[in-house]
Order: sequence, then structure tokens, then C-alpha cells
Amino acid sequence: MSDAGKKSESELLAEEYEAATKAREARLRAAETDPAALRLKIANVKALDECEQKHGVVASHETSDGIVIVRRPEMMRWRKYQAVTGKLLGEGSESANAKFSDEAHKMVASCLVHPTKEAFEAIAEKFPGVSMILAGKLADLAAGRDAEAVKK
Repeated sequence: MSDAGKKSESELLAEEYEAATKAREARLRAAETDPAALRLKIANVKALDECEQKHGVVASHETSDGIVIVRRPEMMRWRKYQAVTGKLLGEGSESANAKFSDEAHKMVASCLVHPTKEAFEAIAEKFPGVSMILAGKLADLAAGRDAEAVKK
């Protein structure tokens, strides 16, 4: 039973969806102009520029706690990492997966150029996947991919 002046459930839900979407977009716009967020973005860009000038092509990952930047791995360290992780991948066990994650973290730490080791450990504690993401980017650096490929 539908009255001419009443909205259907679909119309009400569509309006609610539109209102929620607009509220989220407004919150995101406000966050982009937040002074603390802008200071972090400025610090991240400056750190990235400084590291690129010093180390050439680098890889990075931004978090809400700051940017983590790594340089290209040294050949012998990379070979060791590949040998160890290759064996672990073949095992496929839960403990092998944990060791693989630990090896990725060690690899990233060995190539870390920003932030400090202590700050990186705090970021990795809060965001446990950061080392795995950067380990993938280290593979791009080790393969000689250009800066644009490493950013993806």
C-alpha cells in the first residue's frame, strides 16, 4: 500500500546512502586540511626528497605515523634473503610463514634510510604489514626498476 506522498523504502535508503556519502567526503576534505596532517605530508615529502638526493632511487610507504623509506639492497644481502625466503616458501607451514615475515622485516631494516630504526620499529608494531609491502618494493629496486615502477 503506497500513498502518493510517501517515499518508498528504496528512495529512503538511496537518500540515506547519499547523505552518508556526502558526510564521509566532507570529513575526508576536512582531514586533508588538518594542520597536523599537512605537517606530516610536508615532512614526508621533504624526507623522500632528501633520501632520493642521497641514495638515488628509493622505495617508500606512507602511514599515518610517517613515511618509511628504503634504498636498494646490497647484492649479497639480497641473495641471502632470496635463499632463506625461497626455502621458507617451499615449506608452507605456519611457522615458515612467520619466519618469512621476520626475514622480510630484517631485509627492510637492513635497507632503511628513513625514519630512525626506533621510529620504524614503532611503525611496524602498529602496522605489521608495512615490512611485507616494503619487501615487495625492495624486489623492484633489486631488479633495477625505475622510480615510477617502484612507487606502484
